[in-house]
Amino acid sequence: MSNLANSLDRDPAEWWEHEEGDKLVGTVVDRSTRVSEYGPYEIVTVEAEGESTEKSGKPIPEGEERAYHANSTIGKTDVPKLDPRVGDSFGVKYLGVPQGKDYKLYRHRLERRTPEPAAVAPELEQGDEIPF
Repeated sequence: MSNLANSLDRDPAEWWEHEEGDKLVGTVVDRSTRVSEYGPYEIVTVEAEGESTEKSGKPIPEGEERAYHANSTIGKTDVPKLDPRVGDSFGVKYLGVPQGKDYKLYRHRLERRTPEPAAVAPELEQGDEIPF
């Protein structure tokens, strides 16, 4: 069965329920976008590695999938810049709400494991010269 067919048969990943200090580390297996009343945001689904925790330190069994909803201000900024792709190593840690502030603080990291997309050369018309 192809990877595409396998992906259609997979159960949806559980949402990563986290509290201060929890982290999700592993291999990206899916990435999608959802639109909420506050605008679009990314969902990065990760196959967890041994260091991953949820709900105040409860270990996530290695190989289980969790979906990180990057709907915080920092998530909406960091995740598109990092551009995680299926196969990359991705990590996020919830640092909590800074004292005296009203926003949630996250740290995001990415190790690229996939090749960069190839640049596409513009099409030349017959008779065009190649610029140097």
